[in-house]
Amino acid sequence: MACDFFHEWSGMKFTRVPASGGLRWKNTTNTTGDIIADEPNYIFPFSIEAKNMSEINFQHMIYDVDSDIKKFWGQCWNDAKRGNKVPLLLMRYNGLKGGMFFVVMQRSFYDKLVEMEDTINLKRLTYNQSLVITNTNELKSIPFSRVEKLAYKILKIK
Repeated sequence: MACDFFHEWSGMKFTRVPASGGLRWKNTTNTTGDIIADEPNYIFPFSIEAKNMSEINFQHMIYDVDSDIKKFWGQCWNDAKRGNKVPLLLMRYNGLKGGMFFVVMQRSFYDKLVEMEDTINLKRLTYNQSLVITNTNELKSIPFSRVEKLAYKILKIK
């Protein structure tokens, strides 16, 4: 489903990485996360971690205790850092509206999106002033090309 979201949003093909993102080829950095663009010669600037769970407990973030969300974000962040990509964590729980995910991103990335797209005001939660959680319906209100352009700028690509 996460591949479908990115295809719908960007118009490109995406595929799941074999072994649920655990695949590594020697010293490669282009295969990070759970989802990659299936487009020849295209540099996808994001490292996507996609999680499907029976439930998501956002309370853990309020009480600042260890949680699956923090663990997943750590995995996402480490993969992105290794691959010089922008981390995005997509999460969904059983029963969530079809095709929708919660999207976790760095607060600094979100702030730059808002600065660049001065008309946006995504519905969001902020955690510890460092992470923002929104959803795919909100995110796709911004054209993919604008989000991609910001990622390239941050990563100093193109």
